[in-house]
Amino acid sequence: MEPELNESSNTEIARPDCADVMSTTKWTRMPGKDVRWHANEAQSQKLSEFAGELGAIDEFVSANGIHAIHVLICADGGVISYETGGGKWLHTLQMKTIFRQRVFEMNLVPIEKLGQYLNDAKNTEQNPDSQE
Repeated sequence: MEPELNESSNTEIARPDCADVMSTTKWTRMPGKDVRWHANEAQSQKLSEFAGELGAIDEFVSANGIHAIHVLICADGGVISYETGGGKWLHTLQMKTIFRQRVFEMNLVPIEKLGQYLNDAKNTEQNPDSQE
């Protein structure tokens, strides 16, 4: 896990890496997508049931107010899990660039937290030693 500084409290938040998340269940690369995976075998589990020990999971409600959406932010991407009904979940693990686009498009992460994440990502992209 990679520590991340929380500027409001000057404490470090440990964020898992996508590799940490991938070790929790079987992930399958989405056809034609190099940076997105699904956890098909975990459809009957909430994200917290197989990856909850890795970090804080933010919970949201879909725009129609019916389905839950859970988000786990990783140091190099993150997981967005959608409740599809009937106790089933669609878990998608995405690398940083795609994850940032999805959380922004869906307006999921509170603006302060998203701003910090985007700033961290910008700083990472400017560091030539980093990889996405």
